Amino acid sequence: MLHAGRVARVPGRLAAMLDDTPQAVLANFKANGVQAHVFARPEGSALLELLIDGQVLYAFERTNPYDATPGKHDVVLNVQADYVDVASEDQTHEAPTWQSHEHGRFTAHGEVVQVGDEYAVLNVGWPLVVFPTQGREFREGERWHVDSPWPVHAFVRRSDTGNRAQEPIDDAV
Repeated sequence: MLHAGRVARVPGRLAAMLDDTPQAVLANFKANGVQAHVFARPEGSALLELLIDGQVLYAFERTNPYDATPGKHDVVLNVQADYVDVASEDQTHEAPTWQSHEHGRFTAHGEVVQVGDEYAVLNVGWPLVVFPTQGREFREGERWHVDSPWPVHAFVRRSDTGNRAQEPIDDAV
């Protein structure tokens, strides 16, 4: 599990998988979720439209394209970052930020709050699990910029436990 003060080391290779299964991700990153509103979507689509802190984020659902119902859910968000770097001295006091761009590109700026063997969790206003594609060392407390040409991946923890057959159907597309 995660340990305070550890340094993430990723040898000069692509980052490893976040975990073996979506269920393992949700279990291992239980404390690193964000409350997000999941909007209705076409049946079977893996693209999620999420509302987080008043901003819309599009992400690929990794748990199950049929599983998350519209509404509030705890979501673990993960990105493989092509570019990660320590914030410059004049940027170290900036508030955490994130932005979703055209064609799936995602950028964020935040503080490293947890470090694992091949990833770090940044506070970008919410916990973001980051895998760098190049070898980087993260230290807790540092502020980092993240730039990913790839979309964010979402692992949705279902907040409802009722019978889905009795849920209203949203046919709006």
